[in-house]
Amino acid sequence: MNWRCSRHSFNQMTAQLEENRRRIEVGATELREKNLALEERRNYIETVLESLTTGVVSLDESNHVTTINAAAVQILKLSDGQNGAPTLDELIGAEDFEVLNQLLNARAAPDKPPNKRSSHGAQRTRVR
Repeated sequence: MNWRCSRHSFNQMTAQLEENRRRIEVGATELREKNLALEERRNYIETVLESLTTGVVSLDESNHVTTINAAAVQILKLSDGQNGAPTLDELIGAEDFEVLNQLLNARAAPDKPPNKRSSHGAQRTRVR
């Protein structure tokens, strides 16, 4: 009797392990597919940005440059070989940074706090 109980417990545990392995494999497959879709989207966005003649610079929360297209590099007269992620004020200089900051602060509607989406979907960001 004890042997049958042990065997039944072993079979249950084996079945649970198999089900867990199957779930992990399904999760890993879904994660790979999502990562592939994100990579494709990132490549598409990079292609679009590089084809623009308008300079585009993206910043993170601490104003470090995360993306800059070729047009922005040319407009700002930057070298392609810059190391690291410069901050916006390092990229454009302190004087131009202050002018830009004043322009962005002036554009922010007094009834809307910064970093909120406007009605047309663009993100307004105040430079700090």
